[in-house]
Amino acid sequence: MRVADLEIGKLYKVRSDRRMFVSVYSGWLDIHVSEERRPSSRSRVHKNSLLVYLGKSEDSGVRMAVYKGQTCCVYSNAWQHIVPVEE
Repeated sequence: MRVADLEIGKLYKVRSDRRMFVSVYSGWLDIHVSEERRPSSRSRVHKNSLLVYLGKSEDSGVRMAVYKGQTCCVYSNAWQHIVPVEE
């Protein structure tokens, strides 16, 4: 998904057509195609994981989201694996 198409406060999901690796560490959310056979204790593979887009942080300019009840900064490469819930 293009970052320009994201809407603040809208619900999105991690795409489920491929196995994805979702990791939250030190307040940062990272998502990429899974190639790990044994994920670490901090990283697990989740299907249909939901998140709410919060927009850009005013002080740092980093895009933010709420994922599993945590407010996280999102790595820029993660947005290519995010789709609207309707898809």
